[in-house]
Order: sequence, then structure tokens, then C-alpha cells
Amino acid sequence: MGMRKRMKRVKKRKAEKKEDRKEEEGRVWKGEKDGERRVEIGEEGVSGNSASLYLCFPSSGGWEREKGKGKREKGKRKREKGGKAMAMSVRKSIMMVVSVWWMVKESEGRSSEERVYAICKGTTSPGVCYRTILPEVAGLAQFNIYKALEVEVVATQKEVQKTYDQILSLLGQAGNSKDTNDTLSDCKEQFEDMFDSIDDSIKLVAKRDAGEARFKFSAVLSYLASCTDDFTAPSPIAAQENIISDLGGNCLDIMKAIEDRDTRRHFPLTPLPSSPPSPCSHQVGLCS
Repeated sequence: MGMRKRMKRVKKRKAEKKEDRKEEEGRVWKGEKDGERRVEIGEEGVSGNSASLYLCFPSSGGWEREKGKGKREKGKRKREKGGKAMAMSVRKSIMMVVSVWWMVKESEGRSSEERVYAICKGTTSPGVCYRTILPEVAGLAQFNIYKALEVEVVATQKEVQKTYDQILSLLGQAGNSKDTNDTLSDCKEQFEDMFDSIDDSIKLVAKRDAGEARFKFSAVLSYLASCTDDFTAPSPIAAQENIISDLGGNCLDIMKAIEDRDTRRHFPLTPLPSSPPSPCSHQVGLCS
């Protein structure tokens, strides 16, 4: 019995010491809600009444849960961002592969003559187109319509240069009238502008931008027409003008064909929805 009383007294003293420490440090409610611990700190008021200040802060477990939640959200955002970037990269790769496959598919199984004929048959001057493009691509294992266009544009550039040299040789000749010299001088300026338009078109064709190339190249024929219209007498460069007109027209036709093909590929036509015929569709006057 004595031993039990002593044990009870020891436990009681320990409990009292524990309560004393709680009073010094503040009472702590151990029941957690949403990861928080609530601490009450007592403070004596002026009148002797006690006021209580409650502080709520996350418990150690709450901090860990919030930290883990933040990491998960950050990881989720990172995965979503990486997934979007990967999807864009895959989409671009697929588009590039499809474009290359389409070009190869268009050219396989046909001879160079057949492919050039298919490109040239709808142009302004199919014969000129065929004769200028075929020798440049006959030895190639594969080529596409952009290569054919490049050949035709370069052929036009060469003829423009040849005609420009002819204009320089004609300028100032002893037998020329004043009007002829003035017109040749104007043509010289027109042909210099043609060089700039052709250079811009070649760069755009290399970038596979047929639409913008057609816009730039159309100026070539406009400059040529201005030169031709200025002559009152028969033009001394009429033969060269006809060649440039045929080659330039072929270039514009091939560019337009590429534009139309790309439009059909990216925006395929879909049939319009049909509606049932109206009972009054073939009736004249009021419908009863």
C-alpha cells in the first residue's frame, strides 16, 4: 500500500510539473484541423482580467502536406508544359514528313518527261516550258514542282539579262531617232527594276512561298509591258520581249498551280449540306 501511495504521489508531481510547463509555454490543443495547431497565450489585463490571444499556424504535419502539395502542383505544371511542347514538336515533324512524302509520291513511278509535261501542260507556253525545264531535271533521280519553278525563273532571268545587254548596245547608235533613244533609256530603267523583282522571287521560291513569289514576280511582266508600250516605231527588242513574256507567264502559272495545290491540301472542299426540296420550289406565284 505504501508503495502504491508513493507511485501516485510521483505521478501527481509529474503531472503538476507538466501542467506548470504548459502554463508557461501556453496551452496547446492537439486536435488538428486542416493541418493547423491552435495555441492560446494568456495575458493579464490592466484590470486583472485575463485576455487570450489565439495563434493558428500549420503543424509540422500540415507544413509537410502543404510542401508536398506544392511540389505536386509544380510537377504537374511542368509535365503539362513539357507535354504541350512535345506535342507541337511532334506536329511539326509530322507535317514535314507528310510534305516530303507527298512530293516523293507525286514524282515516283513517272519518267522525267511525264512529270515535266504534267507541270507544263497548263502554262502560257507549254512548249517553251517543256524545252527549258526538261534538260535541267532529266538527270535528277527525283525533283518536284518547286525545282521546275526555280529552273523557269532562272531561265527568265537569263533572258532579261540578255535583253538588257542588247538595250545597252542599241543606246546612242548613230541611226537612232531621239524618240528611240528616249524609249531605250526608259526600258533600261524598267529592266533594272526587273532584276530586283526576279531576285526577290528566287529567294521566296527557295523558302517555298509561292504566293508571295507570284506577287513579286508579277511586277516583271508589268515592267516589260511598260517598256513595250513606249515604242512608237517597231521595237528593236521585240523578239526578246516575246521570249520573256512566255517564260514569265509560265512562271506565274506554275506559282498559281502550287498555290492551288496547297490550298486544296490544307483546306479540302467539303460538300454543302443538302436540304429536302420545298413543295413550292417549282411553283410560280403564291404557295398554298
